[in-house]
Amino acid sequence: MFNCNSARSRETFLLVFSILFLHFTLVRPFGFPLTLAPFAVIIFLKRTTNFSLRKKQDIFILLVALFFPLLNAYQIIDSHEKSVEFIRTYLLWVFNATAFWVILRCVIIKKTDTVANGAFIALTILTFFVMAQAGLVYLSGSTILYNIFGGHQYMGEVNIHKHYLGEINRAPGLYLEPSFCAFVIITLWTVCLISSHRIIASSMLSMVAMIFIVSFSGVLAFACLLALFLVMRDRYADKKLRNFSVFMAFSTLGLIVKFGDYLSGRALEIMIEGSSVYYRLVAPLVVIKDVLTNHPMGIAFGQMESYLAPFELIHGKIGGPGGSSIDNGVYLFLFYFGWLALILLTVFIISMLKAAISKKKNLSILLFYIFLSFGFSGGMLLPEYALLLIIVIYQYRIISQAVVLPNLRMHYNTTINS
Repeated sequence: MFNCNSARSRETFLLVFSILFLHFTLVRPFGFPLTLAPFAVIIFLKRTTNFSLRKKQDIFILLVALFFPLLNAYQIIDSHEKSVEFIRTYLLWVFNATAFWVILRCVIIKKTDTVANGAFIALTILTFFVMAQAGLVYLSGSTILYNIFGGHQYMGEVNIHKHYLGEINRAPGLYLEPSFCAFVIITLWTVCLISSHRIIASSMLSMVAMIFIVSFSGVLAFACLLALFLVMRDRYADKKLRNFSVFMAFSTLGLIVKFGDYLSGRALEIMIEGSSVYYRLVAPLVVIKDVLTNHPMGIAFGQMESYLAPFELIHGKIGGPGGSSIDNGVYLFLFYFGWLALILLTVFIISMLKAAISKKKNLSILLFYIFLSFGFSGGMLLPEYALLLIIVIYQYRIISQAVVLPNLRMHYNTTINS
C-alpha cells in the first residue's frame, strides 16, 4: 500500500497515521490531553503552504479574530483561577484560528493527491477496524479492540458498556466515542467526494462503517451529504456512476429502515429532558438566550462550567449532576462570541444556500460538511477538530485550482469510478 522509498508515500503514511492516532494522548500537562493533532496540523501546514498571503489585507482578518475574545477579559480579572482557564482556552483559539486562516488565505505551494490517497487509505483501515471491533463482540463477546491505547486513551479509558444499546453494539473505532468516529469517517469521505477520488469505493466503505458505528448524528450526516452529492452530481456522469447513485440511495434508505427503531428513538429524545439529544440541541437554548440578552459580545473563554452551573441543565438521570459543557458547535460559537457569531452564522448559511442554488458541487459539499461538523461535538476549539477541517479545506482549494494542474486533474478523472 505504501512505497516507503517515495517522499509522497511517506507524506501519505504520515497523514494516515495522524488520523488513525488522532486520539492517542502523549501526555496530560495540567490535565489537558495533548495528542498528536497539534503537531500534525503544524507539519501539514508547513508542507502545503508557504505562509505568504494572497492579499496583504488578509492579516486584518486574523488580527480581528485573535483580538475579539480579549474584549471579554474584563469578566475574569477578579479571579486567578478564571484567568488561568481563560488563557488556556484562548491559546486553543489562537492555534485553531491561525490554522484555519493559513489554510484559507495563504498560498498553497504543494498540490498533490496525497490527501485524497491518505483519506481513502485511512477510511479503508478504519472501516475494517470498526467491523472487527463490533464483530468480535457479536461473535465472542471480546472487547479486546476497545481502549487499545490503554492509559494513552483520550480522556482515559472509556466504559465499554455505555456503547451497548440493547442488542446494538456501537463501535467507537480508535476514538473516544462512536459519534466522533462517525465524524472522522464523514471527513474522510468528504475528501473523496470533493476530489472525485474513488467515489464508489469510499461511499461503500463509509456506509458499511455507519452500520457498525450506529451513530445517530453520523447516519444523519451521511444521508444528508449523500443526498446533496446525488443532487449535485454531474448529469453527464457515466452509466456506472449513475447506477451506483441509485444503489446508494436505496441502500441508505435500507440502512435507515434497519435501524429505524434506534434512529426514531434518538430523534424522539429531543423531547426528553436529560437525554443526550435534548442536552445537545434543546437544553442550551436557555443559556444562549441569556448570553445574547445580557452579554451581547459573548462570555469570556474558559468560563463555561461556572456560567452553566446556575442553569442546572440536566444531563443524564434527573437529580444527577448538572451538565457543565455545551456539546454543540453552533451554540458554543454563540456562547463565546454573542451577536457577532449569530451574524457570521447567518452569512454562512446564506452562502451555503447560494452555493447549492448555483449548483457549485464542491463548494456546496465543503460548506455543508462544515455546517454538519458543528453538530458532532463542542470540540471546535481543539486541535483534533482543526486537523480534520483543514485537510478538507485543503482538498477543496487544490481541486478548485486544478485548472492549472493538468496531471492532478487527469489523476482524479481516472479514479472517479474506482
